[in-house]
Amino acid sequence: MIAIDGTSASVYERIRISDRHGFDEVVENARTFLASKRSHGRATPHTILSIIVMEETQAQLDEFRAFWLRAGADEVLFKPFTTWGAQTDDFAGLVAPESEAPVGPGRVHPCAHLWESLVIAWNGVVVPCCYDYDAKEALGDITRQSLREIWNGEAYQRLRRMERDGVNDSPLGAGCTEAPGRPRNPRWPVPVRLGSRR
Repeated sequence: MIAIDGTSASVYERIRISDRHGFDEVVENARTFLASKRSHGRATPHTILSIIVMEETQAQLDEFRAFWLRAGADEVLFKPFTTWGAQTDDFAGLVAPESEAPVGPGRVHPCAHLWESLVIAWNGVVVPCCYDYDAKEALGDITRQSLREIWNGEAYQRLRRMERDGVNDSPLGAGCTEAPGRPRNPRWPVPVRLGSRR
């Protein structure tokens, strides 16, 4: 998945602030990757171009979809704005309405992320999902352990048991409103997949 929030430099660079990588460079890198994949006749990796739906990008969604499908993306994904597992009440200046507050542990269906995926932070720390942006729920360190050791280790197993039993009171899991199975505010859109080439 390649996330590019915007179809113009003015929008993208206001959202994705960087001193090193501007909009034109990011777009060119993504186009070069897609062209390389096409020139080698490769069907994989399945490549999704995503954009977060927010005030700044709302008017650019149709253009984004058309541009990246022409460029060779397998899929385009419109992602809803998120408060990163409800770890903050005021993320990026947007205050979550009261009905979007954490609903507590005990999901009807356990979060599938704990059994299907993991995230490796920039420093090698392994966390259960991408919403743990500060790596608070460290389950291992890829610089000192094998991925197999971490995945099957006691820290991961304990977190899975707590999630399965509906008692996940970990710093990340206790208030998460983003996990699969967690009730969502009906005003929040679900991710929309458009233009799949599958």
